[in-house]
Amino acid sequence: MKTKHVRFVIPVLATGIILSGCSLTDKTSISNDSTPPVITGAQSSNPVNNGVRISWATDEPATSAVRYGTGADYGSSVEIPALVTDHAVYLSGLQADTEYHYMVASSDSSGNRSESEDMVFTTTNAPAYGSAYYSQWENGLPSDTGFFPLAVWLQSPGNAANYAAIGINTYVGLWQGPTDSQLAALHSSGMNVICAQNDTGLTHQYNAMIRAWMHNDEPDNAQWDAGTGSYTYCIAPAVLVDLYRGWKAADPTRPVLLNFGQGVANIGWYGRWYLDNIGGKDYSGDNYSLYYTEASEAADILSYDIYPVTDSDSNISGKLEYVASGVRNLILWSGGTKPVWNCIETTHISNAATRPTPAQIRSEVWMSIIAGSMGIIYFVHEWEPSFREDGIFNYSDAVAAVADINAMIAGLAPVLNTQSITGSVEVSSGDPDTPVDMMVKSRDGNTYIFSAAMRNTPVTAEFTVSGISDAAVEVLGESRSIPLSEGSFQDAFDGYGVHLYRIATP
Repeated sequence: MKTKHVRFVIPVLATGIILSGCSLTDKTSISNDSTPPVITGAQSSNPVNNGVRISWATDEPATSAVRYGTGADYGSSVEIPALVTDHAVYLSGLQADTEYHYMVASSDSSGNRSESEDMVFTTTNAPAYGSAYYSQWENGLPSDTGFFPLAVWLQSPGNAANYAAIGINTYVGLWQGPTDSQLAALHSSGMNVICAQNDTGLTHQYNAMIRAWMHNDEPDNAQWDAGTGSYTYCIAPAVLVDLYRGWKAADPTRPVLLNFGQGVANIGWYGRWYLDNIGGKDYSGDNYSLYYTEASEAADILSYDIYPVTDSDSNISGKLEYVASGVRNLILWSGGTKPVWNCIETTHISNAATRPTPAQIRSEVWMSIIAGSMGIIYFVHEWEPSFREDGIFNYSDAVAAVADINAMIAGLAPVLNTQSITGSVEVSSGDPDTPVDMMVKSRDGNTYIFSAAMRNTPVTAEFTVSGISDAAVEVLGESRSIPLSEGSFQDAFDGYGVHLYRIATP
């Protein structure tokens, strides 16, 4: 038997599951096998209010399965068919401050199965969710349930009225600011602002519109060194934490935002450069996510960007699911205690050959929210075919799409600002290669199901709803409804299609 070990990381591409840092064994000879794998080291780690990591090892390649629930009869399960020896499964969508029972199981290539004993973990208390999170800061973002952050990245204050007209409520970044003129221009617009901290921002008569401070963009990417004229290591988490502490000491009344680059989703992206010696620590290989875990301590709001439509990188080009993958990764790596936002592409950016369609913009936004994003930042710059700071206004279809998306989100903000619920709805995709992700919420007697096909392939999905036998399912924004009969309904999705459903409780 010849054995080889490969270290790799798989991005999160399915709701609630992450498998990373595994040792894969390739059997080049096969013999009769009746011995089940031996399970060792089964444990839970890093429990948060809605999730936990379960890990264990086996003495031969085997599948990874976890059964879990609030009682010893479990009731829920996750199984990953890949044959590995180091196993890691992340359970999400759990209830806060709740004791869970769980057991792990693994089956080898011959079907021999082993199970662990029953074990328990307890999730943490729930932090304030949605807009209520911002109530802890006197001068922070609005905390009323009708507020959902809909932002635009690094735009001229003189254009604030145009952005407000399409539903933008927050500016993120002020070029070389904040300055007196920028704050004066923004004062009359009523626009929320997130910007760098400086003396002007701390003392200006119009600084009430500043709702948060922010780090320089993408500290996790390789940094340009003007002295050497070349790129060097990304910024060490310890440096970011020191900056954060200084800003909070100067102004504890506002939160701090940190936006990461595409490495959050595009694992191993070359633009992060070398990771083996960042501030004297090794963040390469299995320590990849540790960088983000530590750097997340330098902010109160986290964000990241990836642009799969316009990016020419073959690893992600055209794969919209990476947008949601990064949101899940950042929630996981940061412990799920801080809101995660993300950026959405709207123009050619630097790719003259293509730009996102209105449907793709809509898909990226709702995939993000379904994955757990609590704030959307639109990237609207364009360099190709020619530079325009507010490049989105070159394209009336993109402007109309963003306006429609923002109007829908704003109208649903009181719903989106509630905790998601689990166990009441199940979804089954008609194509195992095209998962359909969903998020379920309840408000004012209505059940809301937000769903998206996570591959560019048409698929039909069946939804099973507990506690409701027959009802009309309203498809929001599509002027149609679907009958819910005997507790289930079906709907067709285009590739990367999105449907938003509302069911009134009878």
